[in-house]
Amino acid sequence: MFLLKIKNNILFRVAKQRSVYALCFIIPFIVALYATFQDSPDRLMKCLICTLGFSLLFSANVESWHDIVIPLLCGVMYYLGSAGTFYLYSTSAHASWIEVQYELFFAELLAVILISLYRCIGNRFYIITILEFIILLMAFAYMVYYAICGISINSDTIFILLQTNQLEAIRFITNEWLSILGICITMISVLYIIGRYNHKFCKSNKFSILSLIILSLAVGLNYFVVFRDAHLYLHRDFNIAYGYFCQIKKMQDNQQKLRSYVTSNNIKNIVLVIGESANRDYMGVYGYERNNTPWLSEISKDSNTVVFDKVYTSYRLTNKALAYFLTEKNQYNDENLYDAVNLIDIMKAAGYETYWFSTQGSASNFREVYNVIAQRSDYTNFKDGAYDEKLVDCIDIPAEETKKFIVFHLSGSHHPYKHYPPEFNEYGTDTISNNYDNSILYTDYVLKSIFEKVSQYKPDLFIYTSDHGESKEMTRVNFDYRMSHVPFIIWFSDKCKNSIPAKYNMAIARKHTYFTHDMFYETMLDIIGMDTSQYDSHKSLLSDDYKFDKNDLLTDYGSKKIKDDPYDEIVQ
Repeated sequence: MFLLKIKNNILFRVAKQRSVYALCFIIPFIVALYATFQDSPDRLMKCLICTLGFSLLFSANVESWHDIVIPLLCGVMYYLGSAGTFYLYSTSAHASWIEVQYELFFAELLAVILISLYRCIGNRFYIITILEFIILLMAFAYMVYYAICGISINSDTIFILLQTNQLEAIRFITNEWLSILGICITMISVLYIIGRYNHKFCKSNKFSILSLIILSLAVGLNYFVVFRDAHLYLHRDFNIAYGYFCQIKKMQDNQQKLRSYVTSNNIKNIVLVIGESANRDYMGVYGYERNNTPWLSEISKDSNTVVFDKVYTSYRLTNKALAYFLTEKNQYNDENLYDAVNLIDIMKAAGYETYWFSTQGSASNFREVYNVIAQRSDYTNFKDGAYDEKLVDCIDIPAEETKKFIVFHLSGSHHPYKHYPPEFNEYGTDTISNNYDNSILYTDYVLKSIFEKVSQYKPDLFIYTSDHGESKEMTRVNFDYRMSHVPFIIWFSDKCKNSIPAKYNMAIARKHTYFTHDMFYETMLDIIGMDTSQYDSHKSLLSDDYKFDKNDLLTDYGSKKIKDDPYDEIVQ
């Protein structure tokens, strides 16, 4: 009985001690979570459950108070560095804050992994010290970057680092040597402190089966839950940035491989206007009940203008839609997007000066494929956030007798459909439908303004289309065929009609032909008279070889068939 009592007392003390260790794990992470969390109750519950579970794994490996200090410090500091800076930035930018549970998940697993390594590697303290230093360095980098730049580390930050060459690095170090010296001294001090601490207390060389099991479990959970699906912000942003980097490198390589091409058609000046979220079903020029396109409706009566009414986009979102629209990649070939030749480079190779004017994107934004392509242009001007009419002010192009390919990328009818001056409030602002119709009215005005301004350059072609359509109900999560309906309008100058009568006549004949504008690359090269070895003539809308009909065509990146479109003959 006495022995049993002693045994029970020992077990009680061990359980009590383990509970205290678990509580030491729970409290700092819960406090950190509370300081950064703005999310749904179900996600909060997930965070609390995972914190409780990991606290048990953590406490099972603790042998003394000394063990818990640095692993907990590393885990909490990493979380505050990553999640904390994302929280501060998203709050200041009024952006949504999502998936914080994965940052917490990873940070807590880091603490579990470190405490498990204490038991597994024995007195080889330098291994743990290096790992802890790397974790703290990452946390420190997050915090310093936010303190200096006012934003959290993101894919653009990482991309800049990947793009930095030796000369730029030396210049930066030369200019910021004092700050860099201070940071280096700080981190060396941190390394020294944790090294001394681990040398003093990381003495156990006891082989622990339990520690190995917990370590394997923690590493496995890290991979399958966090890393495999790129839930971790840093991991995700690195993958995105590396994708940008590879993409640009491939584009540069492709450009270097492109030789100069001779075009057979005397098409000199081409203007391409890319709208945003414009659905042809809600445009007066296509029969909509409201005449919200007075200029387009007027010029459509001119024989020079061809209005195509069966054109679809390849995807419902801008980046993916324009990635195919602006490259030789489409839904009907096996080209790798990053290996595909883009329209800007091929037009440059054909002897055109290229211009890109946009109210979407910026010179430092490599987040979207279309923006990377845009910056391949000879001349760019980004007015991110401005009204579209401001692009007219950009049109100050030398009047030399050179071939010009000029692209305007509008903000158009981007959700929430309110990006227009007050004077274009023709239909009221009380409903989504009215706001959308106002935005189309404004786009029509911008198109008229651009057309009048570029007329001084005597354009041969003026082309207007949109990246994708829109459903006014904004059901982007669930595909709606109205999202694929886009306007597609080509204006031919008299000179152009006479120089390429076959293409003009084919345009007239094909204005009711089904087409997806991810084949615009082929159509454009066909119009300018490019050698057919550089494109697939079967995919050009204006080619004799074009054989596609509604039964062959696809949208939503090949997952939906055009023939199944229930709105095909309906104008809302």
